[in-house]
Amino acid sequence: MSYRLPASYSASYTVLNIVAAAWILLDQHQTLEAVMTQCLILAAVYLLFLAGRLRRTTRTMKETHLQELTSAHQELEAAYRSLRQAHEELEETSEQALRYAVLEERSRIAADIHDSIGHGLTSVIVQLQALPYMIEAAPDEARSTLRQVTDVARGCLQDVRTVVHEMGLVRPGEGQKELRKLADTFSERSGIPVAFTMDIPGTIAPEQLYVLYRILQEALTNMMRHAQATQAEVRLIGNKEGLVLTIRDNGVAQGPIQPGFGLTTMRERCAKAGGRLTVTSLAPHGLEITASLPFSTVTPNNRGE
Repeated sequence: MSYRLPASYSASYTVLNIVAAAWILLDQHQTLEAVMTQCLILAAVYLLFLAGRLRRTTRTMKETHLQELTSAHQELEAAYRSLRQAHEELEETSEQALRYAVLEERSRIAADIHDSIGHGLTSVIVQLQALPYMIEAAPDEARSTLRQVTDVARGCLQDVRTVVHEMGLVRPGEGQKELRKLADTFSERSGIPVAFTMDIPGTIAPEQLYVLYRILQEALTNMMRHAQATQAEVRLIGNKEGLVLTIRDNGVAQGPIQPGFGLTTMRERCAKAGGRLTVTSLAPHGLEITASLPFSTVTPNNRGE
């Protein structure tokens, strides 16, 4: 019973056995010495079995602990292998992210050069092509045009220096007037009248203003290069959904539009800002470019502009 019963019950059961044995022996008129001897023998037997039980329990605990340690060791080895694999994957991902960052930076610089410097150089080429005729017909106007070409070339040079030295994007300005100024400058240099309207309830976040500026700049540049337009319209409105910039011309565009580098860059800029860009051919001819940016781009007007 010492092996089968719990320790507390086993001790109680042994005490009862010793008391019962002593009672029986006393009832048989055995001497006190014989009774004590019998009780000590029973207690010794109990202690012997108790020691065996303790050894068995200790051995079982050791085996259980050994199994637990073995299982924990195996789990640690599996966790170490998982961590090692995760570390290798993280290193590989970091290398890929670094390569992607370099490629993205190169694409960003290429897009900036195409948008900013390409726009200015296109204007320079157009005006230089017209300069020989202007010298013969209107020398004063030719001198004015030559000064404008020089200013544009200097601006392009400054843009190149900024890209090379800062490796960053040149922000055209923080105010909404920069968009109107861009349209007016284009109209003055190209001779294409641009009707500009704007209805914004507040100010525009600088990052989103920059996106709109680049999109408008690229659209006007494409218009000068390819559209052969005689007039254009630019409209910027703000509503409950966000900002909508629309550039429309009466050029020669017809049918499906095949996106080139310029349109692709505009779409990428718009997508990164959380918006979308659509290009639609107008009937009977012309082109409409619409850039939509989310409502979060509009910030409250705190300066009364």
